[in-house]
Amino acid sequence: MDVLKFDFSLFFWTIVTFIILLILLAKVALKPITKLMQDRENMIAESIKKAEKIEVEASHALAETKKHIDHAKKEAGNIINEGHKVVADMKKEARESSKHEASEIIDQAKMEVQRETSKSLEELKTTVANLSIRVARQVIQENFDEKQNEKLADEFIDRMTKNKESKR
Repeated sequence: MDVLKFDFSLFFWTIVTFIILLILLAKVALKPITKLMQDRENMIAESIKKAEKIEVEASHALAETKKHIDHAKKEAGNIINEGHKVVADMKKEARESSKHEASEIIDQAKMEVQRETSKSLEELKTTVANLSIRVARQVIQENFDEKQNEKLADEFIDRMTKNKESKR
């Protein structure tokens, strides 16, 4: 039964060796590991700050875009209201003249309203396309050249026109 016998000297030297190993590891490995962890923590904190900054910029750009869209809608509403007023005035004048002249004046007024509405919608579409490109440029932080901007705007306007025609 010598196998189960406790050897104090072996125990003592094992403890001493373990303590020396801990001291060496603390001096050699602890500093690089601590520095690595601190660098990682700083990198994560910086990434979070950048993400928050981008989020704030995107929300500002979105608010600005909404403001421009609301302004464009109000402007379009005013133009339509003015168009309705013009039509009403023309109808009143047409009643005073002959029925044939009244028919021609009403037709001209409707075409004018339609042209003004189309023109306003085209301007609105162009404005929305430009704003969308500006927002997209800020979000992806990529600078397109002028030809790509025009191409994107034209494609957007064509899609809006097709959508409008399909709704009619």
